Formats: sequence, structure tokens, C-alpha cells
Amino acid sequence: MLRIGGFRFRASASRRRTSTVVTGDADALRFHFTRPIRARVDRDARDYRRPDLSEERREGFIAAQTELEQRLVGIWERVLDLRPIGIRDDFFELGVSSIVAAQLFAQTEHELGRKLPLGAVCQAPTIESLAALLERRQWTSLVPIQPKGTKLPIFCVHGGAGTILHLQPLARCLGPDQPFYGLQSPGLYGGAPPLKTVEEMSSHYLAELKTVQPSGPYHLAGYCFGAIVAFDMAQILRRNGEDVRLLAMFNGPSPAWIRQWGFFGNQPSQRRKRANTQSDARALPMHSKIVRVLRDPERRRRWRHYLAFRARRFVARRVTYRWLRVRARAGLSVPEHRRGQYFLLLHSFAERAYKPKVYDGEILMFSGAGMYEDPELGWAGLAKDGVHVHPIPGEHNNNRALLDKPYASQVAETLRWYLETRERYGIRLSA
Repeated sequence: MLRIGGFRFRASASRRRTSTVVTGDADALRFHFTRPIRARVDRDARDYRRPDLSEERREGFIAAQTELEQRLVGIWERVLDLRPIGIRDDFFELGVSSIVAAQLFAQTEHELGRKLPLGAVCQAPTIESLAALLERRQWTSLVPIQPKGTKLPIFCVHGGAGTILHLQPLARCLGPDQPFYGLQSPGLYGGAPPLKTVEEMSSHYLAELKTVQPSGPYHLAGYCFGAIVAFDMAQILRRNGEDVRLLAMFNGPSPAWIRQWGFFGNQPSQRRKRANTQSDARALPMHSKIVRVLRDPERRRRWRHYLAFRARRFVARRVTYRWLRVRARAGLSVPEHRRGQYFLLLHSFAERAYKPKVYDGEILMFSGAGMYEDPELGWAGLAKDGVHVHPIPGEHNNNRALLDKPYASQVAETLRWYLETRERYGIRLSA
């Protein structure tokens, strides 16, 4: 038993499992308790339109041929509740959301007894290609989301949660002739300890991308936390005399911005917006709230329980984080329902510790219109040739919405125009 502030509680994690609701990356650090994650897909999570998969209405249906393909088909049909599924049916054409994808692959890992990176669905979106990938059992940080095409590839670094599955819509919108690779966190699915600093990640990702493109010019991008890693990668390449023609950021604030605000919801404009939608009592200043609590015995009782709950949860999370860190350092996979929570916290330490220097080039910044008060997200003065901002209009309730439909097509259109202009005329936006 521990005593904090006059309250006694046990220093043990709650029996109830926790998960992180990822509405972005920085804002997902505000963990809260939710219902346990099930291996089967909850019906209320199926927010996609169910396609017509009747065999007689589809051309080119191919049934499973091998034992592994048959097992994969059985898992997909049972978890997604769609029948029949052929071995060449594209995962994303089935309309599966990222949440359902995580649950599906957790069930696949459980039944096959093999570790399966979530990024594998981008590299192998059909059962046929996934079975072949499982046979090879080769996992790297570099994931070819769309490897075909004659243009120079774009390499995009993961966000705080470490995954790259949400980059798929943007890769598709860029077209079949634009290769697009994602870089996911090492250790996300076991096999290697995770990297702790931005500098370590930069060196590791550069070594991997050079297996595909040994020399420049390079096209780099980063989502949220990944913008900082991509920035450091561009710095290293420039110091080594390489040409970096694109450094794009998707809702990627600078370390200074993160140290000041933490996540976009802490900005004064966002706080005012929340206050306008809250009750009069919640909009009161802090000292008025304290007086209300002290005068009302029932409110004092509720606050005692609330503070005790927060203290228990704080200790439980510290214990859980230390346990996950030991597992990750040993090369063991982090449990699926703890994965996002652990890597978000790990990367939050890395982004706050990074000290950026001025980059000898320009930054192409994409952000959701109205999300950030500073349109340059704290990068002003850190790019010699300026930060060129492209706010994407629409309803942006979280960071990931920018790279999802319908906004991904607007981002892709601007990226194509920028790259074609640089290739055709050899000029920068600042020129």
C-alpha cells in the first residue's frame, strides 16, 4: 500500500485492460480507460460499406490453393464476416478501416502463432502475397506501400504510434507511377529493441532506404512525429553532399512547438472552442471551481475519489511502461493493446530531446486548416529557403484526418505539382 496526499491505494495495475484511442499522435498521449480489445471485430466498429462478394457476381475469383492460404482465408472471412474472399482480393478494396485491420492482424497472429507486422498489409494486401511474405519471414522498417512506377520514390516516416498503415490512402492518390515507401518503428512487432533518439532513427532509416535508392536525389516526408525524423534525415543527406528535392511534413510540429503546447488541443484557440461548447460551470476560472468544490461536501467527496483514481492510474501506467520497456529491450513484441501507448510515450521523449539545426533547404508543410495557430508549426527560421504552408480545408478533428479520404487527394495533387515543377524546371518555391 502507498500513501499519496492522504489517500491509500495499491501499486498494482488495474485488471481491466487499457488501450489508447489514437485520434492523432501527440493528442493520443492523453490515455484513458476503454473496454477490452477483442480479437473478433465488434459490429459497431465495422464502419465501412460491405462490398458484394457473391462468387457468381465477381470475375477473376481465385480460391485458396495452399494450406496457409486456406487458413488465412478462413481467418479473414470469420473476422470480417465477408464471404467468399479470394486470394487476390485486395485488403483495402474491401473497405476495411485501420481499427478493424489491427484487430484482424491480432487474430491472425494468434491463430498462426507468428508475429505479423501491421505494415505487412501495405506490402502484401492480398492473401496470396501475404502468404508468400509469411513464408519468407523477412521484416524491415522499410515497407513498400506502392513500389511500382518510374518516378523517384517518396519515403515517409511513421508518426508517434510507429505504424504506417494510415499512409495507404495518400500512396494510392499519388497514382500507380509514383513509388511510395513507409518507414515504421523497429521493434514495433518484436525482433529488435526500439530506437530511443531521433538521431538513431535517422541513421537506421537512411541505411534501409538506401537499399532501394543508393543515391539521390531523394524525396523525404514525415507524418506528425516523423516530420522531425525526416528533417534530421535531410540534414544528414545534405551534409554528405546528397540532393534532397523534397522534405514534406504532414501535421508535423517542431520540437519547440511540442515543448510549448504538447498537442494541438492545448492551443488557446482550441481551448476557447471547447469552452464555448461546455457548460457554464466547466467554463469557470480555476479559482472559482476550487471555491465551488470546497463549499459543497458532495463535490469534495467526488474530488477525493477522482484524485485517488488518478493516483492509482499514474502508478499503474508507470509500472506498465517499465514492464513494456524491459520486453522491448529484450526484442520481445509489445502486446497489441499496449503497442500504441508505449511507442507514443517513447517517441514523445525523443521529440522533446531533439535539438534541430537550420536546414539548408525548404520545407513543404501540409496541415489541416484551422488546426494550428502557427501555420509553420514552429519550423520558421529552421529552413534556409523557408517553410511553404499548404493548409487543407475541411473538418479536421485529429492529425490523421489529413491523410485520409477525401483530404489525401488534395495533398497528393499538391505533391505531384511540386515534384513535377522541381523536375521540369529545377526551381524551388522560394526561387
